[in-house]
Amino acid sequence: MEAKKVVIDSDLIIKHLRTRDKKDTLFQRVLNKYECYATFITEYEIYIGAKSPSQKEDADKLFKVIKILPTVKGCAKIAAQKHQEIKAKGLEVGIMDALIAGICIFNKTPLLTENLEHFSRFGNLHLIRTKDI
Repeated sequence: MEAKKVVIDSDLIIKHLRTRDKKDTLFQRVLNKYECYATFITEYEIYIGAKSPSQKEDADKLFKVIKILPTVKGCAKIAAQKHQEIKAKGLEVGIMDALIAGICIFNKTPLLTENLEHFSRFGNLHLIRTKDI
C-alpha cells in the first residue's frame, strides 16, 4: 500500500535537527508513517539557519530523506490569491507561509505543522495536527 503524502513544515524539522536523540522524534514517527516532503521555502529556511559545517551536514542528510514538493506554474497564483483573501479580512500573513500554503494546495498535499494559527487562515489547505500523529 502506498504511503500517504505529507509536507513537513519548518518548525518540525528545526525541532528534529535541534534534538540530540533523534530516534523517537515526531519527525521520525512521521517518516515511518508518511511519504514526506518539504517545500523549497522550508529547504531555504533550514539552510539559511545552518551556520556551522555540522548543521549544514545535518541539513544535507535530512534532505536526502525527504523530497521537495514540485513548485510549478500555478503555485504562486494560488499563494497570491490566498494572501489577498487573508489581508482583505484585516489579518496578517507572511509571504513564506502564503507560498508554502499555495504549493501544498496546488499539489493537493496536506501540511503537518505546529503553526496552526497562521495556516488555518488558508481555507482549503488541508492541515494535519501534530497531536494526530
